[in-house]
Amino acid sequence: RRVHGDEKTGDIISSSGIFPRTMADLFRFKNGSPNHVIIVISMLEIYNENIRDLLGKGKHVQLRMLPTDDVVTVGLTPVKCETLSEAIAYYKEAAASRKVASTQMNNASSRSHACFLIDLFQQTKTQSNPNPPDVLTLLKYEWGTNNNDDDEPTNTSPCELAGMDHSMPPLVRSRISLIDLAGSERVKRSGAEGSLLKEAQAINTSLSCLGTVVSGLYKGDKYINYRDSKLTLLLKSALSNPRAKILLITNLSPTEDSFQESLTSVRFADRVKGIKPDNMTSNFTTASDELEYLQNLKELTELSSDMRICMATEGYTPQIRKLKQQSKQEGKPWKRNVANISSEVTKLINLQKKEQFDQLVLRYANRRKIVEPREKLMIAIEEEEIKLDQLELEEQSAKFDIMVRDEVMGHMKEYLDKLKTIRKSFEKEKNEKLLPIKEKLNQAPTYIHSAFLTLHESSDEVRKILEKMEADDPPPVEAPKEIEDNRTNIKMENNTNHKNSLTKPLSNAEAIALDYLENRSFDSEFKLPIALNNDGGIPDEVEVDTTTIVKFDTSNVERDFFGCELRPFIRTQVPNDIAPATDWTGERLDLKTYIGHMARVYRTSVSFDGNLIASASKDQTVKIWNLQTTNLIHTLRGHTAAVLSCCFSPNEDQLISSSDDQTIRKWEASTGRKLFTMEGHTNAVYYCVYSPNGQEIASASGDKTVRIWLAKSGKKVCVLKGHMGAVFSVCFSQDGKKVISASNDQTIRIWDWNKKDQLFKLDEFSFNCVYSPVDSNVWLSASRDCTVKIWRIGHSGTPEVIGLMRGHTGPAYHAVWTEDAKHIVSCSGDRTLKVWESATGRELATLRGHLNTIYHCSNHSHLVISCSGEVVKLWDISRIIST
Repeated sequence: RRVHGDEKTGDIISSSGIFPRTMADLFRFKNGSPNHVIIVISMLEIYNENIRDLLGKGKHVQLRMLPTDDVVTVGLTPVKCETLSEAIAYYKEAAASRKVASTQMNNASSRSHACFLIDLFQQTKTQSNPNPPDVLTLLKYEWGTNNNDDDEPTNTSPCELAGMDHSMPPLVRSRISLIDLAGSERVKRSGAEGSLLKEAQAINTSLSCLGTVVSGLYKGDKYINYRDSKLTLLLKSALSNPRAKILLITNLSPTEDSFQESLTSVRFADRVKGIKPDNMTSNFTTASDELEYLQNLKELTELSSDMRICMATEGYTPQIRKLKQQSKQEGKPWKRNVANISSEVTKLINLQKKEQFDQLVLRYANRRKIVEPREKLMIAIEEEEIKLDQLELEEQSAKFDIMVRDEVMGHMKEYLDKLKTIRKSFEKEKNEKLLPIKEKLNQAPTYIHSAFLTLHESSDEVRKILEKMEADDPPPVEAPKEIEDNRTNIKMENNTNHKNSLTKPLSNAEAIALDYLENRSFDSEFKLPIALNNDGGIPDEVEVDTTTIVKFDTSNVERDFFGCELRPFIRTQVPNDIAPATDWTGERLDLKTYIGHMARVYRTSVSFDGNLIASASKDQTVKIWNLQTTNLIHTLRGHTAAVLSCCFSPNEDQLISSSDDQTIRKWEASTGRKLFTMEGHTNAVYYCVYSPNGQEIASASGDKTVRIWLAKSGKKVCVLKGHMGAVFSVCFSQDGKKVISASNDQTIRIWDWNKKDQLFKLDEFSFNCVYSPVDSNVWLSASRDCTVKIWRIGHSGTPEVIGLMRGHTGPAYHAVWTEDAKHIVSCSGDRTLKVWESATGRELATLRGHLNTIYHCSNHSHLVISCSGEVVKLWDISRIIST
């Protein structure tokens, strides 16, 4: 694989390859040409049906089909070469980037097809263009769009961007494509396995597609399928262009073992040789010469056709044909008659033939002057008749529309008259029924006044009777102590007999409810906080309140009709030293309640200045409240399904919301105006959140993906794929470089979203994950197993659990850090919020007050916002975290 000769001078020697020889000839032509000659090269490889730019650090290149059926490479890096040594240096750089591997047949086997594209631009040098044009800019905007992956449209033409105008001489472009095909190989002989086997399959498939295309061109098929392989699609312009010249160099092996491969290669070369493109080649120096040649060729073709028509219609026959017919009639050989004709007769015949031909041409030319305008006139008449037919059809359609409209208007007028009649009769009937009711309402104040007078008189009489009864009754006498003790014992025995008289053990809910009925008083709407443990059974003990625990006997277990466990229970008191501190001051911690939603509230958020609260609800709205006054400021409508999440911007007066309608909407918080909508997810968007700097937005969806968007424009940045189930939550790290997501596939994944790489995968069924506000390597998770865990990336570079907080009796749905990361607030299906110390995992307080499951909580400074059912509550935990 020697590519050039002398390293210092770059001279070509006998062992030099095709590429340096080609480049040497081109630079020799460039140095000897008086015109502008520009040489641009670009190099790529086709590896596993993916195109890589060898001069662009291996970035992917796309193939695009233009309306002219030309195939172009979008995103390929072109470089301009001034010297031979510079071109060879680029070649070395590209060759070093190629995919090469060792097999049993070759120590340096090429695993891809390499393509070296050489573009030669020529332009006549004049006084108006002493400098060569900027062909790199011309290539960049060649297809009317920016020639890269963004496809950004350009308003100016490529020639204007390259500094060219129409007054300059035309720019002629030629291309040389040098293709280094990877050899086909037998897997048994090469011993390819794993990735080498996949590469061998891709190489053999592309070569098979190339053989099919060459076979179709060799046979002259009407349809050739170039799209089966990237290789054939890239070579379409070279294979199908009649002006292209193809040179194939086939490598054959002299060994007998490779006889079949060598025979196949020779047959393939023979078919390539049999491709016969048109002989028409262009050697024009300017575009005007080529255009003139094409016009003359067209006129010559038309003249030949006209002459054939004239010979058929005017009865013209050559003189030789006449002699043949005359000799046949006389019965003599026609060649003898021709030989007897003297030279003068021959000249005369030739002269007559010429005059006859000239007359025919002149006659047909005159005839053509008359016929062509007539044909054009007939075509114009036909076009006008077609237009007239269209106008008639439009007129008939308009008349029909008018008729239908008049008929519809007549029916509507009839229905309107009927409605007016029905309305009048209804109003008359309504007035007749409401009239006595109005009269009774007018008399109501009189009745109420008389009732109050009667009640006042009755109260005076009752007061006098009570005073008299107190004066007449003797004072009560206390019972002896023995009688009181007997009464107490009888009451306790009755209660014990009542419990023992049950025919079967009580269920968990019945046991605790009975205990509450006998020992406490509560209102009718109180709901007992009962939850199942991890294995789906009844827990060994349930915390009833801050000082009471109900324990269950595990020795006697039965099941009811539905399969639930039934256990006897024992009510015990919790020692004061381990009872959680709910609110030791005796005051309530919930400050305010925000009521206004018509369905369940899923998420809440607080503005960066702490003045506003936003809540997302199943009623398809987002409501914005004043945090201090609880007044409703705006109701944001626009989503067509339940709103599942909302989040304020960390530094702007803006808000985002995500919905079950698969969209994310951005709003202006102060006015409630919608700014734009972000679309792209194919399932419900469960969560959306801003990055710490407010420049990006992350969204988690039921389509198993996490998407990153630009917050300013709403443009999609990247899609993170890897989860096997719906993604519940997503959160940015403090430095904004990573995101963490929790999914229904019972995993937590950490991503580097800039590189689209998955960094870690943790087997944990979590509903929510939140990064620490002070450390990008620490995060917490709220899990289905009723726990809250704190994670950290350890010294070994792998995540590890550094804190485990237990205490909830239901699944932990959400957890948040305080601003200094010293405390954690979590919410659960047991209808409580708990405050934890993050350093020790100690429970500081349990906040009660919600009557339904708490799905989300958020915080700002010492304030905590929670949502349950249709209600949003505000809590003040300043006394807890300060103590």
